[in-house]
Amino acid sequence: MKKPLVIYPFLLAAFPILFLFTYNLGEVSFSEIVIPLLTSLVATGLIFMVLKFTLKDSNKSSLITSTLSVLFFSFGHAHGLINTRQAFFLAEIIIPLIMVLLTTFFLYLFLKRIVKEKKKRVLILFGFLVIPLPIILFLRGSIFNFILRSDLLVVFFKFLKTYEFLSLVGIAVLLFVSYKTIKSKNSFDNLTKCFNYVLVILVLFSLLQAGIYYISTGSIWTGIDENIQEEKVLPILVDNSPDIYYIILDGYGRADKLKEVYGYDNGGFVEMLTDKGFYVATNGRSNYASTPFSIASSLNMKYVNFLSEELGNDSRDGRVIHQMVENNEVVNFLKAIGYRFVHISSGLDPTTHNENADIEYNYNPFNFNEFDRVLIETTWLKAVALSLFYEQESKRILYNFEEIGKVPLVEEPTFLFAHFMSPHPPYLFDQHGNFVT
Repeated sequence: MKKPLVIYPFLLAAFPILFLFTYNLGEVSFSEIVIPLLTSLVATGLIFMVLKFTLKDSNKSSLITSTLSVLFFSFGHAHGLINTRQAFFLAEIIIPLIMVLLTTFFLYLFLKRIVKEKKKRVLILFGFLVIPLPIILFLRGSIFNFILRSDLLVVFFKFLKTYEFLSLVGIAVLLFVSYKTIKSKNSFDNLTKCFNYVLVILVLFSLLQAGIYYISTGSIWTGIDENIQEEKVLPILVDNSPDIYYIILDGYGRADKLKEVYGYDNGGFVEMLTDKGFYVATNGRSNYASTPFSIASSLNMKYVNFLSEELGNDSRDGRVIHQMVENNEVVNFLKAIGYRFVHISSGLDPTTHNENADIEYNYNPFNFNEFDRVLIETTWLKAVALSLFYEQESKRILYNFEEIGKVPLVEEPTFLFAHFMSPHPPYLFDQHGNFVT
């Protein structure tokens, strides 16, 4: 009998990346997923070939390879799940129940020795479960808090939330599946066919979803309205035209809210700025809750509410906002009167790159982008690579501040735009400015 074609391990390696891409359509370009996609497929191919060479069985090799893929791409989700409040609430129920089940099991072993009749054993066990179980569930919070008073158990519960524990679980699952698969006499032909069909449907659905999105969202912002531009009378640039700095510290709250929410007094810094002649908007607030919308609005000196009328209230077309940020009226106006445009990369779309910049500073030694970071957070790489990514982000911030100091050396009048992804989470520095490991 002819063996079925094995394709599902490769489709499974591609699907999580395609799913993340389609979930963020409008925020991520297809070019950003090419390298992760190829890397995943090549790694899957190498693992599959090694296993096939060792086991001499395509179906078994594909099953083990796919198990590894599932564990790899679900690691970050599992880690995030066990660190949620919902997981803590479930622990309040599950741990007392485990205690009851273990007690019942040992009671059964004890009764089996002293009670010969099976009916009596069942009645005793039934009574033990029916009477205390509702009480235990009712008092689960108190029981759980009592358990947490044990220092040893506290350490144990903290260990359950670590990367090391999840890694051990993942390795155990992989070894168990591998052992059972290798020892099995099953050909796995039907399972291979079933997985092939399922993964083909999932991948095609993701590609179809992306295709429909790109076909249906063809409206792209092209920059300044030419009719309005013709009516504008541009000023003459004088020799002493000042440099202009537009620096955004993402997530930086105003002084009263920092005091109210975090108990932090920022009055000294605000007073220092005021003494140096800066105007501080004490009651200022962002015009939009989303950073891209807020930046697009300020750089084009207009609200962007009209986009809901042009694109629809349910549109997820982030390309429009990105184009508004890149081809904005402020930069076009200033460049038209002789200003040089210096762009400091934030590493986050839509301010990671601007093709209109005369000078651009971008610290990105590993060529990471936002999609890479989000993908890493969902995979097993989260245990090792995410800290490296955050370290590079902290270095980017320090690098960007250093480069701002070079702007006065530019002879021509300069417009500097710098968007810092700090102090927005994830928090990369402590109160002394040291990198948080």
